[in-house]
Amino acid sequence: MMCRSSPYMLLEQPTGTLASVVTMETGCGSTGAPWVIRGEPGQHIEIKLVDFGHGSDNALPGREKCFAHATVKENLREGGRDVVRSETICGGSQRESTAYTSQTNQVKVIFITGHNREDSERAFLLNYTSTYSRNYAKGIRCMYGRDGTDI
Repeated sequence: MMCRSSPYMLLEQPTGTLASVVTMETGCGSTGAPWVIRGEPGQHIEIKLVDFGHGSDNALPGREKCFAHATVKENLREGGRDVVRSETICGGSQRESTAYTSQTNQVKVIFITGHNREDSERAFLLNYTSTYSRNYAKGIRCMYGRDGTDI
């Protein structure tokens, strides 16, 4: 399995698709080699779920119709200290949905999948896009001195 030799799989393309069947076959995106999606400084990452089916054995307790597909982790700085934001991406009644929008330009994605035929019946895709936030774009336009020169 090609992903077992690396602690993570770095993705730096501005858009892409991650497939659960790839994780099942290669181990890429698993806890042993999670996907790390990195955009440019000032960008955020939007992840959309395309859910092809789900099974009750992945349902999280206490969440109605939450079939756990993946976990997204993001390192943040809040109140002068480092914290990790962690969210479970769940399947449910919608085939396509926005699953996560980051606050920073980098997230770690860990797929929750097995390695047998029943797991392929719960196949899903995560489509990601790295884009600049509106606030970042406004900041760029304001980077001039009073005389019009670049700062």
